Amino acid sequence: MSLAPRRAGWDTIQYGDDDFRWAAQQLGLPDNAFLGEDGADARRGVLAHLGDLDVAACPGSGKTTLLVAKLALMLRDWQGRGQGICVISHTNVARHEIETRLAPAAGGHRLLAYPHFVGTIHGFVNQFLAGPALRSQGIVPRFIDDAFANRVRTAKLPFKTRSGMATAGVELGKLQVLDADGDLGDVKWGRGNLRKDGEAYQALRSAFVDSMAEGYLRYDEIFLWAESLLARSPSLLGDIRRRFPIVFIDEVQDTTEPQARILHRLFTAGEGSAVRQRFGDMNQAIFGHADASDAVASTDAFPRDGCAWPIANSHRFCSAIAALADPVAPKPAGLVGMRQASPTPGHAIFLFERAAAAQVLPTFARRILAHVPAGMLKDGRFKAIGHVHKPRVDGSDHLVVGDYCPGYDHERSGLDPRPTRFVQALATARSKHGDVRQTVDQIAGAVLHLARLADPNAKVSRRERRHLEVLDALGDDDTARRIYLGLVELVARGRLPADEQEWAEKWVPRWTRVAAAIAGCEPGDVGAFLDWTPLGSQQDKTPASNTFSYAHAAGKLEIDVGSIHAAKGETHTATLVLETFYRGNNLARLKPWLLGARHGDEQTSATIRDSLKQHYVAMTRPSHLLCMAMDAADFSDQDVDAMIARQWAVARVSSTGEVWL
Repeated sequence: MSLAPRRAGWDTIQYGDDDFRWAAQQLGLPDNAFLGEDGADARRGVLAHLGDLDVAACPGSGKTTLLVAKLALMLRDWQGRGQGICVISHTNVARHEIETRLAPAAGGHRLLAYPHFVGTIHGFVNQFLAGPALRSQGIVPRFIDDAFANRVRTAKLPFKTRSGMATAGVELGKLQVLDADGDLGDVKWGRGNLRKDGEAYQALRSAFVDSMAEGYLRYDEIFLWAESLLARSPSLLGDIRRRFPIVFIDEVQDTTEPQARILHRLFTAGEGSAVRQRFGDMNQAIFGHADASDAVASTDAFPRDGCAWPIANSHRFCSAIAALADPVAPKPAGLVGMRQASPTPGHAIFLFERAAAAQVLPTFARRILAHVPAGMLKDGRFKAIGHVHKPRVDGSDHLVVGDYCPGYDHERSGLDPRPTRFVQALATARSKHGDVRQTVDQIAGAVLHLARLADPNAKVSRRERRHLEVLDALGDDDTARRIYLGLVELVARGRLPADEQEWAEKWVPRWTRVAAAIAGCEPGDVGAFLDWTPLGSQQDKTPASNTFSYAHAAGKLEIDVGSIHAAKGETHTATLVLETFYRGNNLARLKPWLLGARHGDEQTSATIRDSLKQHYVAMTRPSHLLCMAMDAADFSDQDVDAMIARQWAVARVSSTGEVWL
């Protein structure tokens, strides 16, 4: 059977400048947004091309906007019956951004319904491959989550095995099954490998196999089941390519090796491939781990020779920020900043004494007030971000984000925060101002987690939205449904418990009642999930512990604090990059790049390459002001001279304030 997809007529269309102006108008952009002043902007070529394409887009290039514009054009002219466009993202946040931006465009809502697909790679594989594969084996997918699957598996292990793992330094979370039959490969145990026919290995294997049979899987384990289904039914490849003759993959740099293998097999390998267009920037591949063998995909590397399409001009920042950030990219793109530069840019480095770390944010606030236009202070976005934002657990004094912002709570920061306490989840959901759907789904996620803590076997339907899963699970229990909807409305309106007493007496009993209706039993030992933790003011935009407020003559300046990972994709008015410690101080490690002695380097160590990518992402967030905070002990007077020569303003920060050099 041929794998060649039947075309829906779209591949014969020739788009021109009038179409590109129409797309810009649909998105509320200037008519020449995709053409440029001279009509030769690289974005024009992306919209015009209907074959395979790898768009290597720099930070601030409007990559997602460009993808949405192309989708709007194709949906306008799509005629395929039973055939659709497939759009794959790597996070729910990215998927939500595509949906939100496309919604106002004429016909944009069509992408959200059959025969099209827009969602995460896990959602696609689960819907079309892993889900059917599991059900064919009599397995009902109950909960796909790394932490929860590990918890279930640990509980299945005999005490002797758990004790042996602790002695041998084996972490269950780092073990990986290699196939759907539960092969764990070689398991390091002390100085050697665990015998595969031994008691401990078999206990581990049984824990993995049994938990998968019960429907509890890690995220990437669904790819194993997808592979097993394709091995049994190779004709599915042709079915998928006929259903989706064109696929768009966003944020492709975040693709892991297992994901790349399945995507390549589904849409590209062999004859009769679907048209594939990928969008990303390998310089921003920060979601893998430097030590992970599959952190960056080697299968079908991006961008591919012959279809690479670079976009190196950014509308986000000016030429000064571009010049400071470009050397830090492992593979510099030759960044071009298109925003008009300020006559007094003010980009600065703060060299702080370790005892004065808490003075860094006030110094940043004063720099903002001095160099950001007064009209932007009220609605501007100001953020301080660092690589390592989880608190220290080893008793060291290594720098983390919390050293700059006392009270910082890492569990309220992230792309999709997963607080360890219910009340934190509510506070995080409340902070999603202007996005009721996201708020409600985050609340629903916390309720479902509580129900599963009560009973890991609680049966919950798999729906596109977690809120719908809760409503389905509550069934005809009108009392629980009324309680749930009432509490959701309270939080969506900004209401949270004022103190521990109100939480314990009024909120916990109601949430427990809802969770019991879902689980079919009262929540018993749920650890600290229902414990109280202090919250910020109910009027705050975000939980107060992750916002630094600085009072000034005209009002109050608020600076959000978080991780570099959580800031990826964001645009800030001003960004402060914080020194943190990972196998050494990160910014000190990057001294040659920051001082202009080195320009990129893909051949350096994995640790340095990871730091380069992290801080390239961080340094390309701001539109107006870039500042960096570094440990003064790591930089000499000669280094300071080099900083000034690169047009940085430099201040030494102590407990009494800053002194500009």
